[in-house]
Amino acid sequence: MHWINIGQTYVSTDPDVTVRRYAIKSIAEIGDASALPKLREIAGSPNEVDSNRKAARAALKQLGKRPAEA
Repeated sequence: MHWINIGQTYVSTDPDVTVRRYAIKSIAEIGDASALPKLREIAGSPNEVDSNRKAARAALKQLGKRPAEA
């Protein structure tokens, strides 16, 4: 459980885009459904880089959920 919380923290707060992207991908691999709201937020955020929005959409798809409409 601690790894999941750490992943969500990196997704939310790390200033490095690459670290955030790997955290997004890790959350999808783990299958952490508790991260769905954060993934939806990232997928639709104009403040996030395109590669991370795409990673969030892919993670949502992998978890079987659709991103919220932006």
